[in-house]
Amino acid sequence: MGERPSLLSLCTNALASTIIGGKYELHHISELPSDLYDDLLLCLTPSALQELQDELVSYLRLRNCCARDPLTSNTNENVRKRARFDESFGHRSEGKFPLTGDDFLIQLDNSFSMAWKALLKARWPQGGKQVQWIDSMLMQDSKGNSEDASNWQQMYWEAHLQHCLDEAAAQALLPNFQGCIGDITLLVPMEHTGSKMGIPSTSYDRSKLSYNCQQYGRYARFVKLQNVLCVEETCNLLRDSRLQGIVFRGIKSRNHVDGARKLLNQNVTTLLSLEFIHCKLSASALNDISYSLYDKGNPMHGIQHLSIKSSSFFMGNTTFPFGFLSFLLSGRSLYSLNICDSGLEFKFAQTLLDMIHDSKSSLSAHEPSVNKIPGCSANGRLLPCFLSSSGVDYSLKELRVLNLRGNNLGTEHAECLKYLLIHTPQLQSLDISENPIGDDGIGILVPSFKEASERPCPLVDIKVDNCDLSSVGATQFLDIFSTSCGHLTALSIAYNYLGSRAVIPLGNFLEASCIRRLDIEAIGLDCSGLTDFAKALPSNLELAHINLSKNRGGIGTSTFVSQLILRSPDLLSVDASYNFVPQESLPLIHAALRQSKGKLKRLDLTGNPGLCQSKIASMFDEFQNMGEPVVLFPSSPIPRVSYDDDP
Repeated sequence: MGERPSLLSLCTNALASTIIGGKYELHHISELPSDLYDDLLLCLTPSALQELQDELVSYLRLRNCCARDPLTSNTNENVRKRARFDESFGHRSEGKFPLTGDDFLIQLDNSFSMAWKALLKARWPQGGKQVQWIDSMLMQDSKGNSEDASNWQQMYWEAHLQHCLDEAAAQALLPNFQGCIGDITLLVPMEHTGSKMGIPSTSYDRSKLSYNCQQYGRYARFVKLQNVLCVEETCNLLRDSRLQGIVFRGIKSRNHVDGARKLLNQNVTTLLSLEFIHCKLSASALNDISYSLYDKGNPMHGIQHLSIKSSSFFMGNTTFPFGFLSFLLSGRSLYSLNICDSGLEFKFAQTLLDMIHDSKSSLSAHEPSVNKIPGCSANGRLLPCFLSSSGVDYSLKELRVLNLRGNNLGTEHAECLKYLLIHTPQLQSLDISENPIGDDGIGILVPSFKEASERPCPLVDIKVDNCDLSSVGATQFLDIFSTSCGHLTALSIAYNYLGSRAVIPLGNFLEASCIRRLDIEAIGLDCSGLTDFAKALPSNLELAHINLSKNRGGIGTSTFVSQLILRSPDLLSVDASYNFVPQESLPLIHAALRQSKGKLKRLDLTGNPGLCQSKIASMFDEFQNMGEPVVLFPSSPIPRVSYDDDP
């Protein structure tokens, strides 16, 4: 038999039902004892909570204003009555809320905030912002300081509105769709939409997109729009929004461009971030969009983050769009620029960087990855995609994140990269992965790496995945950071076949550095290599994350992992998947976990066929992190692959 509900919970539920039904007297709600609000608010639906917050807070503020006026004696008497009423519950309140005044309003606002947080977590259990496209840079100012995103009410309705826009776009894309965007009927549960909001029931339909935009558009700060929603009607629906970030997807036609222009101009005073994905625009269309980003009478725009991904902005254009050039020229606040997989050809890359040089913006992240940009100019002194024809690009002095992944840079371009590293004094993160630089190219870059690791603002994150390195080039590379002051905190050398000869250099590197994250996936260590690596590990490591998957380590994987756990007190995650780990090696890992009593939250052993349905695996159930198992095993049988020790 279930636990009997208390009288207090029954009363709270009954009052919540009354509020949800809209049949309540506001002054009665305002006279409730202070400590009842927390439980009551948690029982309300989003629409009821929204209405009650708007009405109750306004009512209490008005009453407080009247209480300060000595001429309103009746109101003062009501306040004194409320104080006496709350005092009678003093043994329960324990001073949790101030009984009257602005302090009480602050505490009440906190109660509403916690209720909104609970609703957000309940509807979207993954937590955090529902609009997941927002990059972490958008939550920072130009100095890298994080903002406190604690307005749970705003976050809830922003996520709700994005859900409505996504559903509306899916319906509008259907071939048989006809009519207005705002008239689209949404499959949103009624408790997630408004019920009264002061609008007569005959004049609105809560399931329509227009109603949801009208009621909750004021909470939207970031939205993503499919091309079908880039029309003038959407601008009218979002007229109450003060958007800070917009993502446009699939803009191709002139109608889409006109709709996007109006929406941009409508939010020109608040817009900070703009992203285009899978768009195809002509030079004239790009110019028109650029011109729409200026406020009247202001020659400068306020965009801080511009991203163009997988879009045909430059293909087929004989000249660089002048409007876009002007936009870059007036970008005094531009903090990051990402032009990825957008057909950025050599002459446009040269012009683009010339404009960035002239604009003197505080650019901090430039990622022209996968653009098939040619390497150096004929004289071998400049890297066209980053160095302007007039000399060193001014923006390079502020550059913090540089992504050159997949640009087909080879050994012949190493001198350009070296020159680039010398003139980026603020560079902290460098990614040159998927470029066939090779051992000779890395050898040319070694002096620049050493200099970059020792300057006041050191290089702390390097990725050289799949760069055709052997153990020779890797040794040169690792030795630099084994002898420098050791500021590097993250390194990835994955998918370079180094073999077991890289074990000693890796051990020396770990002993000398303060590395926190290491990725050595698929570097060909094999069983003997991982066994030797375990012996070469220093006694005290600062590692927090390591990926050693796909090394065909066999039982050597268990030897290495067990020693790693014992010697890394701050270790949080280990990826040892796809290493042919045998079942008989599990007790070794189990003993290390028991002995360490560390912070390990995740040990990934998936992809190892020998551990599938292992009876020994159940003994790892004792290791839990927030109710989830620390050690992950294959959940289903994996087709056995013959053990091939050849590279």
